[in-house]
Amino acid sequence: MTINLKPKNFPVDGRPASKLLLAVRDAGSDVPGLARALLSAVWQRDLNIAEDAVLARLLDELGIDSALLEQSKGLDDQLDKETDEAIEAGVFGSPFYIVDGEPFWGQDRLEQAIERAKS
Repeated sequence: MTINLKPKNFPVDGRPASKLLLAVRDAGSDVPGLARALLSAVWQRDLNIAEDAVLARLLDELGIDSALLEQSKGLDDQLDKETDEAIEAGVFGSPFYIVDGEPFWGQDRLEQAIERAKS
């Protein structure tokens, strides 16, 4: 994957995108697809993921219900609560997995996390 090391919209306010991810997750929709689209929007497409028009466009491209964008705007308390819970659990980066109370940080630890989950 090609990455723009100096995207014009970075750093960016991640709250709108984070709240949208919560809404999409809670609706049982395509969280992995949206996560990839958000990363691509910043690091490849030079889009501002803090803008409603960009988020709406990503939902449309993925075929995800656009009503979730409006719903996500009311999720400030949920985002704060889940962020606090993550901090209390020791989460300090991304990707970060907790399996049976054991932390796994980094994509290179994914296989270990999966093995732990299977045991």
